[in-house]
Amino acid sequence: MANSQGSWSHRLLAVSVAVLVALLLVAAGIWASQSGWIAELAGATGTPPSSSAGGSSPSDPARAGTSPSPTPTPTPTPTPTVSPMPDPALLLDELETAEGIANGFWTRHWNDYFPGKYSPPKVLGLYDGNSSSVPICGTKPLSANNAYYCPPADYVAWDLNLMKKGYAEGNTWPYLVIAHEWGHAIQARLGASLTEKADELQADCLAGAALYGAAADGELVFETGDQKELASGLSELGDETPWTSSADHGDSFERIRHFDEGRLHGIARCIPGMKFGGWGGTLVYSSGISVSVLPLGYRDVGSPMPGTAAPATPGTTPSATPTNPARVAVIFEITVKNGSPSAFDATDMGQPIIRYGERGLLAETVADPAAGRDSSSFGTLKPGQSKSITVGAVVPPNERTVCVAVPGPNPDADWSASFEGELNPR
Repeated sequence: MANSQGSWSHRLLAVSVAVLVALLLVAAGIWASQSGWIAELAGATGTPPSSSAGGSSPSDPARAGTSPSPTPTPTPTPTPTVSPMPDPALLLDELETAEGIANGFWTRHWNDYFPGKYSPPKVLGLYDGNSSSVPICGTKPLSANNAYYCPPADYVAWDLNLMKKGYAEGNTWPYLVIAHEWGHAIQARLGASLTEKADELQADCLAGAALYGAAADGELVFETGDQKELASGLSELGDETPWTSSADHGDSFERIRHFDEGRLHGIARCIPGMKFGGWGGTLVYSSGISVSVLPLGYRDVGSPMPGTAAPATPGTTPSATPTNPARVAVIFEITVKNGSPSAFDATDMGQPIIRYGERGLLAETVADPAAGRDSSSFGTLKPGQSKSITVGAVVPPNERTVCVAVPGPNPDADWSASFEGELNPR
């Protein structure tokens, strides 16, 4: 797993330096160690042969003037396979990248679904659970081999040994653990009404939504073997271990299933109180405002709506490209009804966020060329008034699953209404 900005150059440099230092030490016959985990150098232990002034051992047969007795060839003892401990510099680089990926995703997408302003948790980062100066959460010290979100102090932290052991098995480990703990920080920001009773499994779902959402944004690249590593990590966390229990974290199958819910369907599937419906269904807010979404079919479309795609050169018409030859868009009808006793400005509800595919890629939003001026914006709705507008989204022909998130009536208090379903074939 890699950050799309290319943090691998830092890793390559760290590996090159580590290999050069190790070769110099071996050539000099030096076994070096330095206190502090990040300064450790890989070495071997052993007892060098003793020597005399003559340069040979007293037990040397040549010195005694006798022929050596034949000795049986010893049977080699099988060496157990041990995962190599990670390079400290690479691990620190990976941790920093994973923190940026989690925070970056929630910074970009908080207002896609939730009102108000997103604020990240504090990052305490690595701690040594076996040291005498363990961080405190409330009145309790953090335990070894664990990772935490601490609600009283609003910080996230992870034990050094937990990260070293997990990272030795695969470089997706820091991303999984950090995205999960960030999920707990998100739960604290959403409040009890939007937090599942099985909060550990919900954090897995939010982790899946964040990691694969970051990949959809082009901020994270999944490499060969990464998905297998993620599944293995979730399985390990779901087993009975010193730091997890299936009673509170769920078993392996439950953890993978909830992570997949977020991976395949995004944030909306992770939040029980979020407005979530299918095509043609109606979602009603406590204020009495209701909304529904229905796909109408496909149309050839023109220029993108402002702010949703790169504008064409002034005076030119967007032309067909090999990746988008026909400029065909799915047309959605969005209907809002004002069931409140007061007039309501529904303009913002006409700016949906539309995603497609299992990775939740952002679709280009376009105007419906067949819609009149009055059918492109809700404006102000009187009590009891209902109005429908149409909006298009450019979705690749081979993609069928689409999610339309309509902003809530009150951007400071209401979350988005999300509608997901399958499209008819073209």
